[in-house]
Amino acid sequence: MADNDTNILLEDINHQLKAVLEGQAAMASVPGDISEIKDRLTSVEGDVKAIKAAVTDQSKENIGIHGQQETVLKDHETRITGLEQAA
Repeated sequence: MADNDTNILLEDINHQLKAVLEGQAAMASVPGDISEIKDRLTSVEGDVKAIKAAVTDQSKENIGIHGQQETVLKDHETRITGLEQAA
Protein backbone atom coordinates (compact mmCIF):
# COMPACT_ATOMS: atom_id res chain seq x y z
CA MET A 1 0.00 0.00 0.00
CA ALA A 2 1.31 3.38 -0.91
CA ASP A 3 2.00 6.07 1.68
CA ASN A 4 -0.72 8.21 0.15
CA ASP A 5 -3.33 5.44 0.66
CA THR A 6 -2.22 5.00 4.27
CA ASN A 7 -2.50 8.73 4.89
CA ILE A 8 -6.01 8.80 3.44
CA LEU A 9 -7.10 5.88 5.66
CA LEU A 10 -5.55 7.45 8.75
CA GLU A 11 -7.23 10.76 7.99
CA ASP A 12 -10.61 9.00 7.63
CA ILE A 13 -10.13 7.15 10.93
CA ASN A 14 -9.12 10.41 12.59
CA HIS A 15 -12.36 12.08 11.40
CA GLN A 16 -14.42 9.14 12.66
CA LEU A 17 -12.76 9.30 16.08
CA LYS A 18 -13.44 13.04 16.28
CA ALA A 19 -17.13 12.36 15.56
CA VAL A 20 -17.24 9.75 18.33
CA LEU A 21 -15.59 12.14 20.78
CA GLU A 22 -18.03 14.93 19.88
CA GLY A 23 -20.94 12.55 20.49
CA GLN A 24 -19.49 11.50 23.82
CA ALA A 25 -19.02 15.14 24.85
CA ALA A 26 -22.65 15.87 23.95
CA MET A 27 -23.80 12.93 26.08
CA ALA A 28 -21.92 14.19 29.14
CA SER A 29 -24.77 16.54 30.08
CA VAL A 30 -27.49 13.88 29.77
CA PRO A 31 -27.36 12.57 33.39
CA GLY A 32 -27.72 16.11 34.71
CA ASP A 33 -30.59 16.78 32.32
CA ILE A 34 -32.35 13.60 33.43
CA SER A 35 -31.98 14.60 37.07
CA GLU A 36 -33.42 18.05 36.34
CA ILE A 37 -36.35 16.53 34.44
CA LYS A 38 -37.00 14.12 37.31
CA ASP A 39 -37.13 17.02 39.79
CA ARG A 40 -39.51 18.95 37.56
CA LEU A 41 -41.77 15.91 37.13
CA THR A 42 -41.90 15.43 40.90
CA SER A 43 -43.09 19.02 41.22
CA VAL A 44 -45.66 18.55 38.45
CA GLU A 45 -46.86 15.32 40.06
CA GLY A 46 -47.61 17.20 43.28
CA ASP A 47 -49.47 19.90 41.35
CA VAL A 48 -51.52 17.28 39.49
CA LYS A 49 -52.51 15.63 42.78
CA ALA A 50 -53.66 19.01 44.14
CA ILE A 51 -55.63 19.74 40.96
CA LYS A 52 -57.17 16.27 41.02
CA ALA A 53 -58.24 16.74 44.63
CA ALA A 54 -59.76 20.15 43.82
CA VAL A 55 -61.63 18.84 40.77
CA THR A 56 -62.87 15.79 42.65
CA ASP A 57 -64.03 17.95 45.53
CA GLN A 58 -65.76 20.41 43.18
CA SER A 59 -67.42 17.70 41.08
CA LYS A 60 -69.19 15.68 43.79
CA GLU A 61 -72.59 16.31 45.26
CA ASN A 62 -74.24 14.05 47.78
CA ILE A 63 -77.93 13.43 47.27
CA GLY A 64 -80.37 11.03 48.90
CA ILE A 65 -82.30 8.57 46.76
CA HIS A 66 -84.73 6.24 48.50
CA GLY A 67 -83.08 6.97 51.84
CA GLN A 68 -79.56 6.16 50.57
CA GLN A 69 -76.72 8.62 50.12
CA GLU A 70 -75.28 8.60 46.62
CA THR A 71 -72.48 10.65 45.06
CA VAL A 72 -73.42 12.26 41.76
CA LEU A 73 -71.26 14.36 39.47
CA LYS A 74 -72.42 17.91 38.87
CA ASP A 75 -72.71 19.16 35.32
CA HIS A 76 -69.54 20.22 33.53
CA GLU A 77 -70.28 23.96 33.46
CA THR A 78 -70.85 24.11 37.22
CA ARG A 79 -67.51 22.42 37.91
CA ILE A 80 -65.64 24.75 35.57
CA THR A 81 -67.29 27.82 37.10
CA GLY A 82 -66.32 26.65 40.59
CA LEU A 83 -62.72 26.07 39.55
CA GLU A 84 -62.51 29.46 37.83
CA GLN A 85 -63.85 31.22 40.91
CA ALA A 86 -61.38 29.36 43.13
CA ALA A 87 -58.48 30.51 40.94
